[in-house]
Amino acid sequence: MNLDLRDLVDGKYEGEWERLFREGEELARRLAHELGPDRTVTYKGVAHGGPAALTAVTWQGCRRL
Repeated sequence: MNLDLRDLVDGKYEGEWERLFREGEELARRLAHELGPDRTVTYKGVAHGGPAALTAVTWQGCRRL
């Protein structure tokens, strides 16, 4: 993580952060779909610039909230 923070200025890991966020969001969507509309699933991850850009995505069933 320290190396990520050091290289953040150069945007070296921007693509990697984006990929990890998309994967986490997709996993949350799939899990919410499996659990059904009675449950909500929230993915709290980092996107577009690492730890400074914490983002949350919430799904309920097949619907994004």
